[in-house]
Amino acid sequence: MIRYPITYVALGDSTAVGVGARNGGYPRRLEERLRAGGEVRLINLGQSGATSSEVAQSQAGRVNALAPDLVTLAVGVNDVWRMVPDAQFEANLISIARQLGALCAKVFVNNLPDMSHAPAAKLASDYLGIKPELLRERIQRLNHYFSVFAVYPNITVVNTHGLSRAALPGREELFSPDGFHPSDAGYEEWARLLWGELESAGLVQRRPS
Repeated sequence: MIRYPITYVALGDSTAVGVGARNGGYPRRLEERLRAGGEVRLINLGQSGATSSEVAQSQAGRVNALAPDLVTLAVGVNDVWRMVPDAQFEANLISIARQLGALCAKVFVNNLPDMSHAPAAKLASDYLGIKPELLRERIQRLNHYFSVFAVYPNITVVNTHGLSRAALPGREELFSPDGFHPSDAGYEEWARLLWGELESAGLVQRRPS
């Protein structure tokens, strides 16, 4: 079980910030669940538009000094849209993994959701010529690189991709009006997934079903 008070550090992109929702992203919602058990200090280092390179160079290195108990990371969607080369993406994840793997904290890293189900994917198809099937293939390929985290016993890779494949098709209410970022309902689904991972890791008590 995780001991209170908890210092929780969130890393990543606009989804850590909570862009697209009125009541914050998945870190804020995870913090609220944790507060049911005691005092929680959330330090959110996420930045809108951040890529894996920016996390590797300017976010991950700041975490150790904060002495966290819990760390979450979601990054890579911006790499997908900006067509960051696979080799560079892999190198960035290796750098991030080394830095987070050296922490005493328990770390949860989200892999890439299947953004081919996002309303914005149709715009990418119409205006950029990026067909949903090509987007889907690229995301699946980049997700293989998240295996670099598996060698570190304090890091768990969260199957956000699996959640997206099950939850997103036909449910536009999970997206904000921009068709790209999650809505409040979408972030709730995400926070629920992460809470389940904390339960499975024995960090928090399972809630009655």
